[in-house]
Amino acid sequence: MKKRVKRIGLSLVAVGLCIVLSLTAAIPVCEAGPNERVVKIGVASYFTGPIASCGIPGYYGIVDYLKLVNDQGGLDGVKLEGRWANTAQSPIPLLLTAHKRWKTEGVLIESAISNSHAYIAPTMQRDEIPAIPFAPYSTLMITEPEMWVFGTSAGLGPEFATFMKWVRDNWIEQRPPRIGIMLIDFEEGWETYEGSKHAAEIGVEFVGKEVIPVFGVIDTSVEWIRLANKNPDWIYVMHFGGSMAVLVKDAARLEIMKKGIKLCAGAGNLDEGVFRMVGGDADGWYQIYPFVCNGDDPQLPGMKAVLDAAKDNRGWEVEDVPQFYFVGWIVAKVIVEAIRLAIENVGFENLSGRAIRDGVCSIRDFDLGFGIPLVNVSDEKPYFIEVERMFRVEESRLWPIITDFLKPYYLNPRHLQ
Repeated sequence: MKKRVKRIGLSLVAVGLCIVLSLTAAIPVCEAGPNERVVKIGVASYFTGPIASCGIPGYYGIVDYLKLVNDQGGLDGVKLEGRWANTAQSPIPLLLTAHKRWKTEGVLIESAISNSHAYIAPTMQRDEIPAIPFAPYSTLMITEPEMWVFGTSAGLGPEFATFMKWVRDNWIEQRPPRIGIMLIDFEEGWETYEGSKHAAEIGVEFVGKEVIPVFGVIDTSVEWIRLANKNPDWIYVMHFGGSMAVLVKDAARLEIMKKGIKLCAGAGNLDEGVFRMVGGDADGWYQIYPFVCNGDDPQLPGMKAVLDAAKDNRGWEVEDVPQFYFVGWIVAKVIVEAIRLAIENVGFENLSGRAIRDGVCSIRDFDLGFGIPLVNVSDEKPYFIEVERMFRVEESRLWPIITDFLKPYYLNPRHLQ
């Protein structure tokens, strides 16, 4: 019987991989005609593997926004062309390979549905090609004297510290709240862990961490039990895709929440792909998140365009639009604004990676259209979203539970001391 179940499981995995691979064969690329003025944008993503549930919708968000701009005439006639690369198996080496290819193809700005650009920031600086990945600012992104890799938000360490302060501000017992963390063994996880150093000054007790591999996660029972035995009031989890689904399923099986422990995920950890994999097991979780999602007010000025594009291009109803689609759309808006400013500053004929980098750093009071504070970017503030919000999962959807924006508890320094 066990062998039969195993064969069935392997067959389902094989079918799933075939479906994903067939999807990647039809990945859309925004291509301009041979006689059109074009700016090329490189986008690396997880199109296969356990984090494809984040990578594919994130990429769709970027190319659908580029399509909208092109359909409206481009940037004063200049079209935007997307180039893609699959970096699922080995994100950093494959991104570096893609970057080298894109450089020869004339790509002038890059993005990635990962934080891998932080690891090759010196290469981006040397080649003078900026990048805005789907990743919060981190100290790994720093290059001197100018920034070439920019973050979406203030950082994962500040995000975790902001979560801890939110817990403390809403705590009613006399003793301090006790908080533990499950983290991915990658830069995102270790950047998150940095926030724990502020626990004492915030007024919470940090009880410890458990480290989870990036890939190949099939059981996290030991880590859950070990951390739960330290009697935390909250456990914060930072992981993605299929591995995050394992964490959620194991927490439900072990009845972690029934033990009185509340669970919160980091930004983008509980996406629609995870919801599909875990059923209702994510209900009751919280998530801290700087972007918008399908549970937000559809009357926000920017929502109509993104929801219409999701419906027209992907066939998604409002409740089906993934979080990473919104992220891709927003990142693309910032990239396009940087290109627009660069063309305005130097003209299309003189456009270069450096000009677009300068365009990123000259973004001032740019309205994303989603109720998020206006965007300002500079070398001293190399990210574009300055706030966080708290959400809760109900019926496998993410719903905002507070309307107020949370300012980061602390900010990483722009320059290393």
